Amino acid sequence: MSTVLFSKSFIQKINAIIRRFWWAGVQDDNPTSPIAFRFWEDICQTKENGGLGIRDLYTVNKSLLTHAAWDIATNKNPFLSSVLKAKYYHNGPFWTANTNGHRSIFWSSILQVKKDLCANSIYQLHAGNSSIWSTPWCSLWDSIHDHMYLPVTTLPLPATVSELWVPNSRSWNVNPIASIFDNQAVQEITNINPVNSDQQDILRWIPSKNGQCSTKNIYRHLSSQSVIQLPNQGSRSIQPQANQILQRAWKSKELSPLIKAFTWRLIRRALATAERAARYSTNSDKQCAACGAVEDNAHLFSHCHLPRAVWFSSNPPLRTDNLPQENDGVQLTLQAFISNLTPNAVFHKILITLWYLWKARNDTRFQRKTWTPWQVHHAVAAHISTQQAGIDTQPQLTVPPLTDLANRERPLSATTTASRPTPTPDNNYRMPGMILPSAPRNQEGDTSRAGVTHRRTSSSSTCRR
Repeated sequence: MSTVLFSKSFIQKINAIIRRFWWAGVQDDNPTSPIAFRFWEDICQTKENGGLGIRDLYTVNKSLLTHAAWDIATNKNPFLSSVLKAKYYHNGPFWTANTNGHRSIFWSSILQVKKDLCANSIYQLHAGNSSIWSTPWCSLWDSIHDHMYLPVTTLPLPATVSELWVPNSRSWNVNPIASIFDNQAVQEITNINPVNSDQQDILRWIPSKNGQCSTKNIYRHLSSQSVIQLPNQGSRSIQPQANQILQRAWKSKELSPLIKAFTWRLIRRALATAERAARYSTNSDKQCAACGAVEDNAHLFSHCHLPRAVWFSSNPPLRTDNLPQENDGVQLTLQAFISNLTPNAVFHKILITLWYLWKARNDTRFQRKTWTPWQVHHAVAAHISTQQAGIDTQPQLTVPPLTDLANRERPLSATTTASRPTPTPDNNYRMPGMILPSAPRNQEGDTSRAGVTHRRTSSSSTCRR
């Protein structure tokens, strides 16, 4: 993707494969078309804007090619730049390369993204060696000829930016500039502050704070131009407080990716409840498999007999009949018992409980398996304990003291080496999963190895890991 700018139709086919996998997963036996409950443009938005942060492939493609064009402009690869210059723009710089004539697919792709590169690049003036007429050194560089006074009275015309300065300084020589360019150009030029340095002019990426151009910075700039403003009402809307709950779930290091993705689907109204699936398919029954009522989000997670019993038997207990009524989604319901003051442990337990209520619903609907409230509570407790155990047993790297490193690297003399005692094995240290071989036993019942005698111990005092 860094050498060819793919067509939008080709990118759409790849996006269709990714979209099908996201909504339906792997389907080997029954490859049916899944129901997409959210637009792909909404999914590709940032997490702060209610999306999943999935990067748009067309924007990624343009970002990689724009960075390749940047490398050509900055001569990062001299061999590639010299080959392209000899073939396509041997009479001028890269910025004024001719777009006509025969060209390779790589060069054609570079020319298609060069407009974005020119619009967001500018030379930071140091020595003033940039060309006035063919390099992006000011905002009017591409139309600098349109701002000249005709007929030209100053000959010869200056070629580089340094020729517009007062000799032996970096201040603008206003009189010669005003005799060549109109007032708009004079104002734009004199507002530029050169850097007091003797190095060559440096090309900078304008949207970046530090001026560095990377594929990540280019993607951020291009994606910021396609940010979608979500509506305030409807199925695509998201309440500010509900978005805060979603952001809190994303930032939590203790929640698994499964719970985070489920929370996104729950808040963004993307769960395949019976009532929501019946909107798109006539073969879907919108009644609840447990009680026969219409199964929407509020009924599934609050008002059916299983969630009512689960929430009432939880600690602390919750009466779901006091929760607000919603026609679509559970955003208002989550806001009723989750706030910024909710402890993380309670916050995680609520989201995990919602997940197991969804799992119990699927088992009842598709596997004919009925869950009890205590099964849900036990599953939630097991999930939390297993997750906490995985966090507690994560390996931690320890750095040896500097004195130990110095002793290891200090060369030993022949005398020191000879007088150094033979190291003995440390029976108190065991690597995880390490089993030491048993030493041969003598007739007295002792173990002997390398001249060191170890007394046998009973099985009760064996060192544990």
